[in-house]
Amino acid sequence: MVDDAAQHATPKPKPTPKPSAKPEVTVNPQPTPDPQATPQPSGKSYIEEMKSAGFDNLDVDQLIAMKIHGVTAQYVHDMVAAGVKVDVENVLSMRIQGVTPEYINQSATPATRPIRTRSSA
Repeated sequence: MVDDAAQHATPKPKPTPKPSAKPEVTVNPQPTPDPQATPQPSGKSYIEEMKSAGFDNLDVDQLIAMKIHGVTAQYVHDMVAAGVKVDVENVLSMRIQGVTPEYINQSATPATRPIRTRSSA
């Protein structure tokens, strides 16, 4: 016969597993910054830098757009040196599309130089 006390005894709780060590966290590596998008500190304000690049009368929207997209005075100077006649719209468009002075120099032939933009036509 079965013992009555053994029949009505509550089962022992199962031991809870211990949490494992710290969970692994995957960190996405940071993209390599574009050297032209990272302006070198010169002590000048962005407005002063753009004035030195020939953009004297920029409105706030133009300044913000150029700053956000990484247009620097150096980029403008380099594009002019590559033979591009720049205005705000064109330099911003070229920067957004990733056009570099090196690309201009490699792809331009003597027949296509200097590159004419809408403002210089």
